[in-house]
Amino acid sequence: MGRKILMVEDQEESRAPLSSRLEYEGFEVVAAPGGQAALKAASIERPDLVILDLHLPMPEELEVCRGLRREAEAPQLPILILSAKGEPVEMMLSSDGGADDFVTLPYDPLELIIRVKSLLRRAATTRPAGTLKAGAIELDRDRYLVSVGGGSIKLTSKEFELLSVLMKAEGRVVRREVLLEQVWSYEREARIESRTLDVHVRSLRRKLGREGRRIVTIRSVGYRMSLSPDWIKFGEEAPATGH
Repeated sequence: MGRKILMVEDQEESRAPLSSRLEYEGFEVVAAPGGQAALKAASIERPDLVILDLHLPMPEELEVCRGLRREAEAPQLPILILSAKGEPVEMMLSSDGGADDFVTLPYDPLELIIRVKSLLRRAATTRPAGTLKAGAIELDRDRYLVSVGGGSIKLTSKEFELLSVLMKAEGRVVRREVLLEQVWSYEREARIESRTLDVHVRSLRRKLGREGRRIVTIRSVGYRMSLSPDWIKFGEEAPATGH
């Protein structure tokens, strides 16, 4: 069998078709009907990825995410959530221990499979070593730490990778499709557009505080990390709200 996916779905009519599609794609699927069953399955099965659709209030769903990584003994376990259109997902993506990406219901099966494969590919890569700096921001890839003005801040794994890509570009613009490819491993030819990127940029700016204004939006193109010491002028372009 292929890579193991834990599918957490509390509605049988939704669980069966998705499970069949994943198995058709060569994945081994372990299904769980709810949060407690999922935590037990994560401990026993040690999945490579989790698809989460529990229809729970955000705080409870976030706790399930954290619990899954804890029980699977895999802090970076990729978690993809299925979200109803209009449902708030920003907190789930920006919170420590939250999800890595989301797909809006009703979903395109092909897009979901692409995202699953991309998250698995990304999880399998080894993080390069090194320390990056931009103004008061310092990113230590060896220790997986980020600090601003000497004070450490807590980022999700995707926020960390996004910041790393922007800092490595040394002031150059990084196109949206490149960020989706390098941070989420989405293949460019798939032409996937994802609000996930914009959600992570907003969250990253907020966590970086004043230094977050270094992340400048280039409308309809991408983002760049300003290296200028005159941070007051950063971010004058409007924050990303679309593509």
